[in-house]
This record gives sequence, C-alpha cells and structure tokens, in this order.
Amino acid sequence: MKQPGYRPGYCKKMLEYFAQPPQRVEKKVAYYPDGGVKSEEPVLMPAPLPTFQAFAESIGVPVSALMRWRKEHPDFDTAYERARQMQENAWLVNSLAGGYNSSFAQFFGKTALGYGDNTPEGQDTVITVRVVD
Repeated sequence: MKQPGYRPGYCKKMLEYFAQPPQRVEKKVAYYPDGGVKSEEPVLMPAPLPTFQAFAESIGVPVSALMRWRKEHPDFDTAYERARQMQENAWLVNSLAGGYNSSFAQFFGKTALGYGDNTPEGQDTVITVRVVD
C-alpha cells in the first residue's frame, strides 16, 4: 500500500485549520405570539473543536500519516505543536465558558491533551480554608 506523500504546504493548511476562533456569536431571538420579533441578543457559542482527525480527513490522509510526518519533517512537527496549542486554547476557552459538556471536557483534556489529576494515586489532598472577617 502506498503511503500518502508529504507536501510542505500542509504546515500552512494545518495552522489555518486550527486558527479558527474558539467561539462564534449567534443571535438568540424571542418572538411574540403573532410571530413578530420581540428581542434579539448575541450569544457566544463554542465553534466546533478542531481535531487532527478532521484535519487529516480534509487533506485525504489517515491520522497515522500526520504522526509519521512529525518524525520525518521538523517543519511539520513544529506546525503540529502550534496546532495542538491552538486546539488546547479552544478547549480551554470553551470548557471554562461552560460551552462543552463537563464530562467530555475532562475526558478530552486527559486523553488528548495530557492533563491529569494532580494527586498521585492513594495520596490524600489537604485543603486549608481560612475565614477572614
């Protein structure tokens, strides 16, 4: 089976794909019973989370090709790391804003971005609360 070929332009394409704003503005519209517009207000909504799977699909290659190119082409590896930072920012912005289901946000942070619980297994965490008048 022939392996998909690397093209230097893929670095730019990947960065453009991941550089999309993490949120978009939509209008929330309220209507009167007769169908007339009562009010409109802007609402921030999470943009679709950019993924390496979707990027690979957009250029017609399997994700494994991206991993191979990272090893073979330092420029692609650098672009991949920058794209990962943009992905992490989109995840962080939308997780903190409540735009993602909390279980998904936690799962994605741990499995795709390497976040983990800070407490080693079997170790208790001590929290001190000081009340100030």
